[in-house]
Amino acid sequence: MNAPRIQHTTTVPRNSDHHSGGITVRHPRLLVLDQRGSEPLDGSIEPERVRRLLGGGGYTRPPLPTVVVYRLRAGRHQQTGVVVEVSLDDYRAGRIRRHEATRPEREHRIEQLTEASGVEQMPVTLTHPDRPRLSEFLAGVTEREPDLQADATGGVRHSVWLRQDTVLARAVREELASVPAVYIADGHHRMAVAERNGRSHRHSTEEDPRAFTLAALFPSSQMRILGYHRCLPAHRELSTAWVLERLTALPVVTRIEECTSTATTNPAAGVVLLRLNDRCFRLWLRSPIEPNQVRAGLDAVLLDEQLLPAVSRIVDQNGQHGESSDGGGKCWCSSRNAICLVPHPPTVEQVMAVSDSGSVMPPKSTWFDPKAVAGLFARELR
Repeated sequence: MNAPRIQHTTTVPRNSDHHSGGITVRHPRLLVLDQRGSEPLDGSIEPERVRRLLGGGGYTRPPLPTVVVYRLRAGRHQQTGVVVEVSLDDYRAGRIRRHEATRPEREHRIEQLTEASGVEQMPVTLTHPDRPRLSEFLAGVTEREPDLQADATGGVRHSVWLRQDTVLARAVREELASVPAVYIADGHHRMAVAERNGRSHRHSTEEDPRAFTLAALFPSSQMRILGYHRCLPAHRELSTAWVLERLTALPVVTRIEECTSTATTNPAAGVVLLRLNDRCFRLWLRSPIEPNQVRAGLDAVLLDEQLLPAVSRIVDQNGQHGESSDGGGKCWCSSRNAICLVPHPPTVEQVMAVSDSGSVMPPKSTWFDPKAVAGLFARELR
């Protein structure tokens, strides 16, 4: 991979519709991985690796202000956004909105790694309603070859463009300042940790690194959500007929139909894919009757709150079940004696509606794909 090139000069008109009340961003004070003779991009977040890269010249520091454009490509899917620092006050004020609950143990682990390294290694992924003007700016930057390009685990190609241009940087910042709210796609735990650390390390000025956190912002029309796998280990031999009989008796299940063993997706909302003993079934769910269906009627919520606990009791009558949540398309169930459940994923619009309503879904309800990778960027906190 070549060393980063910083491209200069562009003429962009000022945004005449800029107004206050939107999100607050600043161009990132970050380091970008330099792979010339350094370690490959493997997504590792271990503090020792970060310190080794920082001490050994494994990162380069783009000058300010630099517009950082970030593209993720997985197969035919592609999404292009901008990397910035977002104000944690916007998270506290509800202008950066969440849709999932978090798990304390996961937050604790991230906090330990962050404090040990003193570095944020992975941007929180945010999405926003499409901004044609912003997309136009970014398209102009990506007309040339990327400054950095690397393939990471899962077949995702990560490309980065760096443009040092004061006029363009101001235009991008003003355009984002017109966005009234952005939505967390991936990184609820990282955002929660950043907010807590920002409170515990009281910053004296807005220039303090802990007043902001690193984020990659993508337009909502380019985002993709896959069904989040739920894998339940079976602790004893269970016949398919026995399990199906008990699933059919559940109030939340209206009917069960067998499907081809190669099926990977659900035909519509209200259907959960079930993999059991090398066979595949579709479970039709009964949506609850509630005044507010924004959250309650989503398959991921029905699965976690009604179906999954019941299936856990069926799998292990002694209640000693374990659960593992694997990402969309990534599942260890086939290699073990386990049951896999895959809900129909919500749309991006449904996720944004949940956020706007102030509700939260269970942890790991959505799998936005592809994801940013750890180690491509580094943002020092001290």
